[in-house]
Amino acid sequence: MNRQRAARSLVKLLALGYLLLTGIRLRAKRYYAPSSWGSTSRLDECSLFATGVRTLDRLQIQVVTMLRAVCQAIWKEAEKGG
Repeated sequence: MNRQRAARSLVKLLALGYLLLTGIRLRAKRYYAPSSWGSTSRLDECSLFATGVRTLDRLQIQVVTMLRAVCQAIWKEAEKGG
């Protein structure tokens, strides 16, 4: 029982970390050129995770701001039917 609870907690923690990195990527898209996190100027060259990790130290933003960006992106996609 405790292992299952620990596994669920770990999955939730990893999901939250992924969401935060996604928020960082959304913020980075607004302020930096794609060449800041990849080797070319193509926007979608790197995954959300890779872009978030590569720009984490450059952006000085609050967690609330990142989560807001993620939520806005989710709602935007949901409205499009995606």
